[in-house]
Amino acid sequence: MAYIGKKDVTESSWIGNNRKWAHAASEIMKANCIAVDMESNGLYSYPERICLIQLNTEDKTYIVDTLAVSDLSVLGEIFENPTVEKIMHGCDYDIRSFDRDYGFRLKNIFDTEVAAKFCGATQIGLDMVLKQFIGVNIDKVKRLQKANWGIRPLTDEMLSYAVNDVRSLITLCQELKRRLSICDRMEWVKEECRRLETIQHSSQQPPELTFQKAKGAYALSPRQLAIFKELFILRQKEALRYGKPPFKVLSIDTLLYLAKNPDAELNSVAGVGREIKISQLIKAINDGLTAPLVIQGGSKKKSPLKWTKEAKARFTALKVWRQKKSEAMNLAPNLIWPTRNLEFLAMEPVDRYGDLNVRTCPDVRKWQLKKFKHEIIEIVRA
Repeated sequence: MAYIGKKDVTESSWIGNNRKWAHAASEIMKANCIAVDMESNGLYSYPERICLIQLNTEDKTYIVDTLAVSDLSVLGEIFENPTVEKIMHGCDYDIRSFDRDYGFRLKNIFDTEVAAKFCGATQIGLDMVLKQFIGVNIDKVKRLQKANWGIRPLTDEMLSYAVNDVRSLITLCQELKRRLSICDRMEWVKEECRRLETIQHSSQQPPELTFQKAKGAYALSPRQLAIFKELFILRQKEALRYGKPPFKVLSIDTLLYLAKNPDAELNSVAGVGREIKISQLIKAINDGLTAPLVIQGGSKKKSPLKWTKEAKARFTALKVWRQKKSEAMNLAPNLIWPTRNLEFLAMEPVDRYGDLNVRTCPDVRKWQLKKFKHEIIEIVRA
């Protein structure tokens, strides 16, 4: 099994200061493609941050200690250079993190997870994709997937894990491109990757605005929601004070329970009294009891479209078509056509010009329209 030990993470590949980074960056800038990954401390620190960046060229692997390297502006230039291909695996979260911490935007991305899906892969974890397509085995220890990458020094096992995430990505990319060319799906993957390039980190809104989005908050009464709001704001404040993720300060389930049971004996409630003092909780609950009622906001307007008998029949026909295409092309159904648009097409299949009605669904890809548009028109008009 391919497994990298400490001897493979050499002094030259570990970048632990600005001087070493400047030298490494001058080498990386010469590459036509680089494999990219990163590790963060989101389960252990609040707010979270990137703690490690792994970069691999065809010649070398670089492990950048972002806690020690203060100026990564050159990396931002490399990321934004459209002539340098950035190879990543399941990069949505990574893109958001780079934007959040450094304001970096990535151009010319090739996501091997996306490519593997279009090559028919159903198990898309990096370890499974590497094994299936290039016969490389890596030890993806689940424990390390949730490790605290903000600790120093990193263990040999953690370093090996970090290196394994990038060292075979370029070879994997080359093999996936070969297969995509054979089945003529390269342009499809390129379109998906161009969409990934537009992803940005959503600015963190204050808890006064986000509390209603918490799981389970929708079921609270106006008074309970007022109490929940005060508890939610308190939890956020204490999370920042302790530097811990909010869920480690107090769980949402506990907040919901207290909002529904403001008279509960706090000493007996699970999770209470560890990070937040009982006196603080009592004050938040009392503030919620006397605060103005909170009415659930953001209610969605009902769509004028309705599920008529004909619409249901069209939707069934569209799903049957998509399933057959999925099996014939060895692609997951959601890659053939987005479900949300199938529902819309079932209720309002064509626009006033008699064309396929996709104007309200940005999820439909250009390649999907090009390949399947006429088939769908036949189905919805039948």
